[in-house]
Amino acid sequence: MTSTTLATIDVWSRLDDGPLFLKADERARSANEYRPETIPPVVDDPTSALVLPQLGYRLEATSYPSWATGPRHSHTWKRHHALHRFMLQLHTTLATHIAHEGLEDGTVRQRLQTEDAVSAWHTHRTALFGATPVIGSTYTIPDEHHLPVHLAFALQQLLGAGWSVTSDGLERVLPPWPLRYAPTIQPLKLELKTGLLADCVGWAYLPANSPDNEGAIHELVYLSGIGPQKKLKAAWATLMDRKRDTIKVPLPGHAGRIDLIATRRLEGSKVYESFWNDEPLAESGMAHLVLQHRSLLNPRTGQPFLHLVGADGTPNLCQFAWQLDQASTLPITSSWAMRLWDDGLRAGIIVSLPSYGCQAYWVRPDEAAWSELVARCAGAIGPVSIETFGLDTDTTPAVAMVVSESDDDPAPSVRSSPTD
Repeated sequence: MTSTTLATIDVWSRLDDGPLFLKADERARSANEYRPETIPPVVDDPTSALVLPQLGYRLEATSYPSWATGPRHSHTWKRHHALHRFMLQLHTTLATHIAHEGLEDGTVRQRLQTEDAVSAWHTHRTALFGATPVIGSTYTIPDEHHLPVHLAFALQQLLGAGWSVTSDGLERVLPPWPLRYAPTIQPLKLELKTGLLADCVGWAYLPANSPDNEGAIHELVYLSGIGPQKKLKAAWATLMDRKRDTIKVPLPGHAGRIDLIATRRLEGSKVYESFWNDEPLAESGMAHLVLQHRSLLNPRTGQPFLHLVGADGTPNLCQFAWQLDQASTLPITSSWAMRLWDDGLRAGIIVSLPSYGCQAYWVRPDEAAWSELVARCAGAIGPVSIETFGLDTDTTPAVAMVVSESDDDPAPSVRSSPTD
């Protein structure tokens, strides 16, 4: 887009209308000839004529199947697959241009530059319709004047808090807890061995047949649910049961399908901590349960630990530095946290775990590897080693479980901070 065009178009002028555009698009996509009764409410709504053309829709002749019954319209709103692809690619690309900055209080600041957003719009339009688009017979090429609408529509599909306009783009701050926002409008269902279904909004597990879990079944390190308390109690009881019954956790699949992944609890006792809300959630009146690996809040020397953050994956560096300091015999300074995190990922001693509704990392207790990284942060050059005195020097990595205590702690001990 030229500077002249940028000057005449307020790129973020339609940002607040994002929910309106998303709702109109959902209604148009749900209206189809196989269910004739779904078409009149969309076609007869004056809002459709104002909004849908800006999203690439146009009125086209209907073609009802012979068996369909119900009210008929000669035309309905449709969007060519090329326009649908354009909007989808724009949404996906904007997400990759968002910069994440973890703050000391655990919140995450996100920024999107105006130039990046505009460039993404033009790049995809050129790739799909050519450098000099020509109006075709089957669809209408995206118009530059609709760019603010397209950006607002694409950003509305990114879950989380609303955006604020800045001098060079957009900015927002996400809350500090791992469940920064619900991953779906309605919670997906996990399935217990008994067949009972319970609402699930987040999970993470150690993959089966991996260095951190040599068993044949994935092992849960985090589970979060919102729903009726009795059902959540059943899920909680399954994880507390030493029988290690299977829990199938949900994951959105292709074309709206929900996949169920078999998992179970970790072996040992006093492995998890349980958290319940003290009173029903304000809007839904539901209960909220969080079950998490004890190492998240209580790392132990020489043991692996869980680092849990939002689905954006931005680490909480202050918490990570504290966790590593507790789990290691090495001198850890908070100012080294970012470098230690980046180097730990590259060295494979911080690994990303399969997660939903959050992002979980497993930090391995490889003392030799951490010794070298800490020494580098301290300014060492060339081969390095750090010796510890008065402690057991056997630093063989292992996934150790605490087995000397009991998991039987049904009473909530800490108030959770869920989003509703």
